[in-house]
Amino acid sequence: MLAGALGMLGTMGAARAAVPPSVSYAEGIVNQQIEEGYFWINHNEDTHALHALQRALQIQSDNIEALLMLGAVQVHQGDPAAARQTLLRLENAHGSPEQIAALQQWIAQPPVDRVALSHARATADAGHATQAMFQYRALFPQPLLSPMLEVEYDRVLSGAPLGYADAVRRLRTLLSIGPHDMEARIALDQSLGYRPVSRPEALADMRALATSPDTSSMIRDEAVQVWRRTLDWMGVDPQAAPYYRAWLDIHPDDTVISQRMQQIERMQRVNAGFTALAHDNLDQADAAFQDCVAEPSVRAAATEGLGLVAQRRGDMTKARALLTQAVALDPANVEIHRALAALDAPENDPALPQMWQLVSHHEYDRAWALLSEIEKRHGQIADTVQVRAIILEARHDWSAAKVAWTDLLRLSPGNPSAEAGLAGILIREGRLDEAARQIDRLRAVHFARLPVLEGLLLQARAQATTDPRLRATLLEQALRQLPDNGWDHLHLAQALVALGQTDRAQTLMQHFCDTAPRRTDALQACFAFAMQTHDMSGAAALLAHMPPAAITPDMARGVALVTLWKRLQALPASDAQAVAMLQDMPVAPDPDGMRGQMVVDAMLRRHASNAQAIAVLDRAMAQAGGTLGVDQALAYGGTFVQLGDPSAAQRVMDRLDAEGLDLTPQQRDARQQIRESIVVTRADQYDVAGRPDLAEKVIDPLLAQNPDSVALLLARGRVENVRHHSRQALDFDMRALHLKPDDRVVQATVARDALAVGQDHVARDMAASLMDHHPKWGDTWEIQAELDGHAGRERRQLGDLRHARMLDCATSGSLEEQMNSAMRLDPGCAEGRTRARDERPDASLPFIVGSGVAMPETYTYDPRLTPVQTLDRQAGYLSRALAPQADGNVEIRDRSGQSGLGHLTSINIPMTATIPLSSTRQTVSFSIMPSVLLSGNALAQPANAQQYGTVAANGVRPGFHMPGAVGGVAVGVRYKYDWITADVGSTPLGFTTSNVVGGIELAPQLTRNLTLRVTGERRAVIDSLLSYAGARDPGTGQVWGGVTRNRGHGQLEWGTQAYNVYAGGGYAVMKGTNTVANHEAEAGAGGSAQIWKGRDTQHLRLGLDLVYFGYKRNTYYFTWGQGGYFSPRAFMAALVPVTYDGHSGRWSWMFKGEAGYQHYTQDPTAVFPLGGRGVQGHQTYAGLSTGGLAGNVQARMIYQLTPGWRMGLEGGYSRSGSWDEVHGIFMIHYAPSH
Repeated sequence: MLAGALGMLGTMGAARAAVPPSVSYAEGIVNQQIEEGYFWINHNEDTHALHALQRALQIQSDNIEALLMLGAVQVHQGDPAAARQTLLRLENAHGSPEQIAALQQWIAQPPVDRVALSHARATADAGHATQAMFQYRALFPQPLLSPMLEVEYDRVLSGAPLGYADAVRRLRTLLSIGPHDMEARIALDQSLGYRPVSRPEALADMRALATSPDTSSMIRDEAVQVWRRTLDWMGVDPQAAPYYRAWLDIHPDDTVISQRMQQIERMQRVNAGFTALAHDNLDQADAAFQDCVAEPSVRAAATEGLGLVAQRRGDMTKARALLTQAVALDPANVEIHRALAALDAPENDPALPQMWQLVSHHEYDRAWALLSEIEKRHGQIADTVQVRAIILEARHDWSAAKVAWTDLLRLSPGNPSAEAGLAGILIREGRLDEAARQIDRLRAVHFARLPVLEGLLLQARAQATTDPRLRATLLEQALRQLPDNGWDHLHLAQALVALGQTDRAQTLMQHFCDTAPRRTDALQACFAFAMQTHDMSGAAALLAHMPPAAITPDMARGVALVTLWKRLQALPASDAQAVAMLQDMPVAPDPDGMRGQMVVDAMLRRHASNAQAIAVLDRAMAQAGGTLGVDQALAYGGTFVQLGDPSAAQRVMDRLDAEGLDLTPQQRDARQQIRESIVVTRADQYDVAGRPDLAEKVIDPLLAQNPDSVALLLARGRVENVRHHSRQALDFDMRALHLKPDDRVVQATVARDALAVGQDHVARDMAASLMDHHPKWGDTWEIQAELDGHAGRERRQLGDLRHARMLDCATSGSLEEQMNSAMRLDPGCAEGRTRARDERPDASLPFIVGSGVAMPETYTYDPRLTPVQTLDRQAGYLSRALAPQADGNVEIRDRSGQSGLGHLTSINIPMTATIPLSSTRQTVSFSIMPSVLLSGNALAQPANAQQYGTVAANGVRPGFHMPGAVGGVAVGVRYKYDWITADVGSTPLGFTTSNVVGGIELAPQLTRNLTLRVTGERRAVIDSLLSYAGARDPGTGQVWGGVTRNRGHGQLEWGTQAYNVYAGGGYAVMKGTNTVANHEAEAGAGGSAQIWKGRDTQHLRLGLDLVYFGYKRNTYYFTWGQGGYFSPRAFMAALVPVTYDGHSGRWSWMFKGEAGYQHYTQDPTAVFPLGGRGVQGHQTYAGLSTGGLAGNVQARMIYQLTPGWRMGLEGGYSRSGSWDEVHGIFMIHYAPSH
């Protein structure tokens, strides 16, 4: 390759001198660094941009443009404090008011709505220029954006008629404060090219960019494309001729422009022929002279030109005849006489151009023979020595070539071609520092082909480094020097893939393959990349354009795989038929494993089982006989891992090791990666089984040997997630991110775990990077969905999930997915329907008087699901949760006590409709509850009658009737927004007394695990019929009872999935109709811990609750003025609750038992606490102090009837205070299913 790259540096090219720069060397370096900074800024590579700008500022610390761009990068990195410091430096450096104002505006610029920006970009990509313009304007109302967004914005504006003038103005403004922004310069040229009046300015600038040796390859390629598109608009206008000529000087094979020139161009006369001759364009010169030789006025000059053309072509006889004729036509012309005399000089030997022509066609053997003949006539001359060096390099005889280049320097001291040849040899020998010094000497003489040498040196440095990031940077710099070589593009793309920047690699190769001429090296490199990335359709298209001679033996395997791919594409549409054919499809011979992988991939896309796919690989291995090829073993081992069979993969690796084959460094790396994948897969299987300890034991030994393995670090983080140790999981993720900061899988993992531990800013940064660089990857939108859900934007979250599913199930994946040779179409992509067992209701919610028990659905991650099935589960849950829902109960509760007094049987039928508003965090509920209370007839027994109302003092009024039951209907409305809940309603209307009840609860999350809960409420006291519904006094006919508790309460709660604790207290005032007022103080503390878990579907918790409350007076009696509710002076209890909940299939359940010890004291109290009532008014009820066992049991079962309907049953018993209670509830829930 060095022969082709360096040997053709002829003496004519070496003689060309560059124009000295008009700026100082230091200033030129600074400008170069600033331009590089702009390049990285416009490609969202803040770190590289920062380094370039800091290098510029090390040379010129007060460079205004570098300071301005440094501030822009700091703003983009989210570091406004640093940007403000840079603003002060810019002001001190006397930056222009416009530059200072721009940086101030960038600092104040609000965060970009990444999702809206993605939608706007999609609109622009679809060609809807005007619609995209309005979307961008809505996103960016600022007069000037930071460079990384401004150029994108202005390109969209300029494409819309209404936005053109604004785009040109904004781009000129941007360039006025940052003149070295090449991307902005090209965008302005593109915009100016739209209008004829400004087109010449644009074309001149684009040509300058495209031909300048200082222009980077990326900018040059973009400038050339914009230049060519602009020429398309100029038609056959004669004024376009100079612009067409300018283009054809660089692209002479552009037939379209050539045809236009033929229509508008008059044939150039003799001067044009000599110009062509000076540029070694002999055919063009010959045609020009032939057309002019008949013109008498220029016949002599034209004849001279034809003679010189013949001389260049080696036809010395014809040259002598034509020059003799020219002398006769113009005897006084000294130049013609000199040309005729020069025919006899050695360098004009006709064999010399023949020799060079043979070299140019790589016919080295014939050139070597001709070289010997020339040296017999003239001895060693510079041309023959240079050709000898070129041929020796082509034969890889580097030592002899080095001698030849040294001989050339002896014959022609300072010869740049010889210096370049020796530099190439030094590069080949790995003596890179010496080569760099040689190149510096060539730079001093402005060697024309210096970029080739610099590119080769950069490539050699890239191959020598072990730092993959530095290798990619060096190859990118090399590509700027050698922008047209297909293999250089391929090597850079491969380096980017190794860094995980697969989409960037794809963009690089796609741009080159779409724009490069159909050269053999371009076609071969593009084909190699297509095969490496498994882009079979692209590879097939390239083969269609490739001449048979260009298909090398190394490509034969790829051609065979393309043929297999076409056969796979032609399989029947029926999955069953296709899978049957694939199972019998020949796989052997398969030396690199690709055939087996392609067949397996096709089976999985047709929803074959893993077992069927594994059987195909087993058959292929059996057909391979006793020996597996290295590449075949590595391919099959990796595929077994992806099919979830690490044991089979381990057997393949053991078989490979047993064969003792020599492996290349790349093969050794692949083997190590597969071994890591085997360990990771086994660990993940243990995680799914709920055995994180075993997973840790599998990973840790290998991680200790390979602490920089990203795959092992991420797997170790998943182990900690199974343990619910999210912070430790994030620590492992961050170690992986440090090793591979651009890897999209690492970024997505960090985002999820950062969100889990409350580091939202980290999650947002990762999501923004993924959206910028991988907008067509499903996981990017999954992360966005998690962020939207975390922020309460659940309707947007639902859209994100559906978009992620669409991307995951797309038939053509991203480059990253294409490179996964066993990429399967997720089984979840198959058509299916929502199943009742997919839903999991919350079985823990309590019965609330007025609204009942709700059974809303909850979402729980199931590690056994595929990624798309998980997306469907999440989306299904959200679609149901965001729809209106209804709950209905029938509750029957019976409390012990004396008939007509403390005994109470209640029948409640609450019905509640819940409507989510913006999200499930913001809901409104409407409730109605018919209720019937039964207590018995207090007057039926004289002893009970004496304890009821004023009967003891006044007796029973004639005609008084004691109702057997009371009934009514309660209504209520409840509003919830995030941590604020408020409700208002009534006790049942139709009761003897009815009250307005309601409350507000504030529960802000102080930290991720700590919540403060503050409640203010007015609630009915439902201990007895008297306290709840009120009653009519048999002695006076007046009403008393209907007590409400007016309560304030505060509580701190700290909890994780593993355990929780709480502590709080409150105060209440008890008021009712004609009842004595009362006051209550309360306090409580407790907690619980999860002591067992089964697959995240079953949990067992054990806890402790400490309870205290006390009332100012005892009103737990039923005479006039009493409240009829349990009100001890002091109540204390210590209870141990045990809760078991779970889910399986359609069933969900909760069983709870609580037992402990209680003690309470009741004070003596007046029979009639409101006073009066004669002698009886001075009587009292005795006090009481007692203790004993307390507790309760509760069982709840819920069954999912259909995706939209579920029902449940509950039963329970409790013992507290002085009473026992049993209850039963029937529950029904409806939510629309989508």
